[in-house]
Amino acid sequence: MGENYYLLKKNNLHIAQESEDSLSIVWGESHDLLDEGEIQDLIRPETNSRFALFVYNRIDTVRYQKQVSRKTKKVNRKNDKRQAKEDRKNKKRIAKAREKGKDEYKKKTKNKKSMRLGWRHWLITHWGEPPVVLDSGKVDKSKNQMAIYLKQRGFKYAEINDTVVFNEKKKKATVNYYVEPNKPYIITSIKYDSTSKHRSVGNMYKRMKKEEGTLLEEGMLLDEAVLDEERTHFTKFLKDNAFFGFTKNYISYVVDTTVGDFESHLVVYIHDKYLDSNYLAHKTYKVDDVTFRLNNPDEQSFKDFEAYKRKCKKLGLEYKTEKGDYHLLDTMFIIDTLIRKRFITLNSDDRKTNNVKMFERYIDTNIYYKGIFIFNEKPFIEPDLLNKQNFLVRDQFAKDYYQDRSTQSLLRLDVFSRLSPQMILDPENPRGNKVDVIYDLTPGDKQKFQLEPRATNTQSILGVSGLISYTNKNLSRSANKLVITLSGGFQSQPLVAGDGTEAPKTFKIRGLNTFEWGPEVTYSIPRFFPLSKKRQEEISKRSFPTTQIGALYNHQLRSEFDRHVGELNYKWKLNSPNYTQVFTITPLRFNYVFIDKDPEFEENLKATNDPFLLNSYSNFLSLGILNISHHYNNLKLKKKKRKTKHTFDNVITLTAAGLVMNSIDAAFNDSLSYLDAFVLDTKKVFKVPYTQYAKLENTFTFNQFITPKHRMVYRLLTGVGYAYANGISLPYTQSFVAGGSNDIRAFSARTMAPGGTQTYLDPNATTTQIGDMKLELNLEWRFDMSSVFKGAVFVDMGNIWKIKGDPGTDLGVFTFGGFYKQVAIGTGFGLRADFDFLIARLDLSWSLHNPYLPAGERWWTSGKADYKNYFKTNPEKPDELVDYINPHWPRLNFGIGYPF
Repeated sequence: MGENYYLLKKNNLHIAQESEDSLSIVWGESHDLLDEGEIQDLIRPETNSRFALFVYNRIDTVRYQKQVSRKTKKVNRKNDKRQAKEDRKNKKRIAKAREKGKDEYKKKTKNKKSMRLGWRHWLITHWGEPPVVLDSGKVDKSKNQMAIYLKQRGFKYAEINDTVVFNEKKKKATVNYYVEPNKPYIITSIKYDSTSKHRSVGNMYKRMKKEEGTLLEEGMLLDEAVLDEERTHFTKFLKDNAFFGFTKNYISYVVDTTVGDFESHLVVYIHDKYLDSNYLAHKTYKVDDVTFRLNNPDEQSFKDFEAYKRKCKKLGLEYKTEKGDYHLLDTMFIIDTLIRKRFITLNSDDRKTNNVKMFERYIDTNIYYKGIFIFNEKPFIEPDLLNKQNFLVRDQFAKDYYQDRSTQSLLRLDVFSRLSPQMILDPENPRGNKVDVIYDLTPGDKQKFQLEPRATNTQSILGVSGLISYTNKNLSRSANKLVITLSGGFQSQPLVAGDGTEAPKTFKIRGLNTFEWGPEVTYSIPRFFPLSKKRQEEISKRSFPTTQIGALYNHQLRSEFDRHVGELNYKWKLNSPNYTQVFTITPLRFNYVFIDKDPEFEENLKATNDPFLLNSYSNFLSLGILNISHHYNNLKLKKKKRKTKHTFDNVITLTAAGLVMNSIDAAFNDSLSYLDAFVLDTKKVFKVPYTQYAKLENTFTFNQFITPKHRMVYRLLTGVGYAYANGISLPYTQSFVAGGSNDIRAFSARTMAPGGTQTYLDPNATTTQIGDMKLELNLEWRFDMSSVFKGAVFVDMGNIWKIKGDPGTDLGVFTFGGFYKQVAIGTGFGLRADFDFLIARLDLSWSLHNPYLPAGERWWTSGKADYKNYFKTNPEKPDELVDYINPHWPRLNFGIGYPF
């Protein structure tokens, strides 16, 4: 750094506080009427991130600049040679074309060599940051920006000053900004334009205030940003109520600041609509024609492209328009009669006959038509399906949010590469009250093959995997989607039982002790199937109903067992119109699990003498009836309705299996009645044990906005499952587990034992712990460290429990009087690297409270005398314990993405 340069160490913001003593100024960091974060964001330049500056200083910049200069010259020389070669060849081609009397030639182009500046450049540009030095010009600019901001907020007479503190020894500078807002202007009266021409708009303003509220209130600051936001708010409300073509430029304000001491009177004015050299009153519009233009993306999309060209030639048309699109020569109308819909095709030949006139007479003698479809040869998607996605219906009000809803519904079909909706004034009567609706639709690729390697982080279990998939997005021209997937991979899972030294059965990869593979088939239908069309019409299309039928098989190979899982499921999905809620109803789900246990593992399970575990690792089948899930998220809620920068997400799921298994059991056992099937220990259908259980889960996540660079995130997990009748305990795949990089990070994945179970006292204890119930709370403060690196400080607390058993002898059983003593608490610090396409995460955590230790020794700071008595003393070193495990030892967790 040069001799006259100073590193910018810090920007301090001081805001004058309101004080009864006008002779003295009290400085603070905040103000009751101002957002100090917004003022701080106006200060330029920002100081260096310590980490980014540290990375930058590790690079020899002189050597780096020489390297950049050398490589730039080298690449430029090569590109100059390529350009010269390209020019020579093009000159020859131009000469040949002229010799043959042609005006066109095929231009030769050579790709320019890209510049690779090496690892130093990548490190500096991605992770580093050059030193930010004091710039008096930018300090003055920051003060000007603050003055403009405060003036817009109503503080017309604000004063901003600065002082710079220099550290000559370290060549650093600190800038102090002193902001005196002084007294602001307050709105004391709000009136609306009383012109009779705009009375309908005035009534809409009153309606908006009643239904949605208004941003303008008497007693608020004369804030220009709020005034403009109110214009946008009211404009959106009018357009959503069929005031087509209305813009916020039709709204203006007249402010009188001469009425009193820092008081202002506000009048809201509406300007006339200017159309065809006339000033008109604003009015509502209704829909006239609805047209779907089904475009061809390329020549391959035609069944007979030569026939299309012949038709164009016959009509005197080029086969492409001036915009490069293909002409659409066929038309279809949807006619509504009292009996059924009729589809009538008018191709280019019909247009030259009387069929068009006959068709017009036909329309006049019927009820009315719903839509016009213009295409070539044959629509690439069923017109009736498109019509069901349209909310802008003829002779109904042309509301703006109906267009948004139609667009969302069409996008949901996932078959278009381009979708362009628009509303235009009726060209035959532009001064009327009708608009035409046009949807320009171009199909996307119907089929897709995908090969994808993955790094996985499933339930805090790390692994590597890959998949091959085939997707068909538009089967039967009905937007039915078929997805066939074959996936497989390795995971590093904790062993279910034993000391963890067992070798895998058929593969030996350190740490990756679980291999999984299996196919999956999913078939999605954009409606409720198999309901009749009449029943489907009764379901509101605003719910965007979807049916999903799926089948999967999974084979998991571990050192302890081979597990085979098969599943068939049938789901219905419903969405709320604003996409904040998703209801999933699963009328039917069939699961079959077969476990081939290793003899040693089976002996270890028997040695536990725990029916809970024995049942969890047994073969079973289950038949789920009417499982329900509800997902609510306010992220997609419109800001004017959300009215907050905070977001939250809640998922509640109810799962029930085996409700009808007793009837099936009784049906296959003639000697059993329905009630006997509940009482007797039959447990089998088709000679396979079946399970019966109910399970309720809820996950609530709250993301609290503090500043653009700081957030607090909270998560609450609750869940309980109850096995009844043939179900001694929940199946292994449905049980609750805890611990890991996405859970309580101070404990390894799936190793947390139920309640206060002291697993270290039991040599037969399983390593993978499961429970019937789970409570968990996570708190995480997230903050930006640089453009790439983010930091976090977190606290995790919770545990799993059993709900069956004797709490007097089993510490894993939940009790209301003692569960809080068995809550594990962990804390730590996290580092996240955001690479846009991937977020890599490292969390260092340790347990503050370990519930698996003896009472009185569970806190991090407490002694461990009883716990240490379990371990033997080293004869050679009396002060050393053999194989002693520190119960509070820090853990380093690696994860992909945020934990929640």
